[in-house]
Amino acid sequence: MNKQKALELAIFFAEFQQKMIQQNRIEIARFSNKKMIEYSALYLKLSNCSVR
Repeated sequence: MNKQKALELAIFFAEFQQKMIQQNRIEIARFSNKKMIEYSALYLKLSNCSVR
């Protein structure tokens, strides 16, 4: 996976999370949040950034 794809997936899951919250589908929103965090962290790792 490359940086661009990781960022695109993080953005997708962030937007999807908001849609699920609006539809009151909290469990799916939590799953989307976990995936968004996962892909955001991967993006940072591929970008050689560190998070404190």
